[in-house]
Amino acid sequence: MATPETEERLLAIGRAGTAAHVERIVRGWRRVDRLAEARETARRHASRALHVYHDEDGMVVVRGRLAPETGALLVQALAAAREALYQQARATETSAGPADVHEETPTLTQQQADALGLLAETALHHGIDPGAPGERYQVVVHVLGSRSSRTARTFPRKRLGAWRATRAGW
Repeated sequence: MATPETEERLLAIGRAGTAAHVERIVRGWRRVDRLAEARETARRHASRALHVYHDEDGMVVVRGRLAPETGALLVQALAAAREALYQQARATETSAGPADVHEETPTLTQQQADALGLLAETALHHGIDPGAPGERYQVVVHVLGSRSSRTARTFPRKRLGAWRATRAGW
């Protein structure tokens, strides 16, 4: 609970009060922190949005704000779709002659657009069943004890949204 902003107040309470008094204050601060975190989570959930509209030239513009878990799923799905498109292009290039090879490599943003199209096409082709099991993930948490003992627990995961984890770390 101690931060540079609260350290002086905690020390003053510790000097003037009993250990039980300090514990009560810390419990109250933690409760306030949990309530603030719940409010922040609700605010972020309420601010999710996806805007899809047609531009003047007929192109479809997509702009969105996703929860971190949903965003991580989308980023992972786009990466998988980009990889599938890359492998498909490589297979096409090897079967085509050297004169038939397309010289211009799409930019990352173009690859992302193509990957989103593949995701949409795949969803429409296979249907969408929210109850269908998707790819499963596992998170392994290593806990270091006070005597340097190491234990590990594996938590099965059905959906990435169950944890706030990103590919970059925790």
